[in-house]
Amino acid sequence: TRAIVGGRPHKYVSDEQKEALDAIQGTAYCVDNRVLLAAIDAREAGLFEDTDKRSFVLENRAIEFASDELADGESYWLPCFLDWRGRIYTDSGAMLSYQGSDLHRGLCHFAEAKEVNVLSQEWVEFLESAKSEYDVTPENAQEITITPISDVTGNQFRRLACALAILDVLETGKTGYIWQQDATCSGMGNMACIMRDRDLAKATALLGKISKADDLYCQTSTEAVRSPRYFRLTEDGKADK
Repeated sequence: TRAIVGGRPHKYVSDEQKEALDAIQGTAYCVDNRVLLAAIDAREAGLFEDTDKRSFVLENRAIEFASDELADGESYWLPCFLDWRGRIYTDSGAMLSYQGSDLHRGLCHFAEAKEVNVLSQEWVEFLESAKSEYDVTPENAQEITITPISDVTGNQFRRLACALAILDVLETGKTGYIWQQDATCSGMGNMACIMRDRDLAKATALLGKISKADDLYCQTSTEAVRSPRYFRLTEDGKADK
């Protein structure tokens, strides 16, 4: 674990938190090559070209790194840290992280597939979640896997990964898919309500579903990548100091 945790001395971190960090950092992940191939096709179709509204620097870098280093099934690990609130985050700039944007989450799988009991309550709950979150069912999963990605600003890579997971479980009884649920900028959502800020409420999805490009996190990270106040990336992807 890191000696500095969100600016706090290591001594203020409990033993339980350290154990949690060690366990998470010791978990091996891999890239799902089927999702990677879909990402490569989307990139060749020009869907990952930067726009005025969004930069795809991290997505393009992830595709390149995964293709060069992880396409043969190699495992990778994600270093983690605690922020000042005690929340655990991957310390990889969201690259190939289950906490990253749609592409990164779709690519990131457990390196070791887990057995799934299709008669269990957990499987029933997963199917309900898959239907609610991504409109994926056992009946339409196959069609989703053969449909090209048409929009890289939403959740199509996660939807593809979810469909593949359902088919894997039905065919093999196992999957490395990471089932997750997440809030959208919940702290800022509370602030939007207190301040009655409609724009902030919209960016935190309080007024209804929004695209990833309109999400507050995406807006903030895009502005940081573009602004010379923070840093500028050269053509080879390195920071220009």
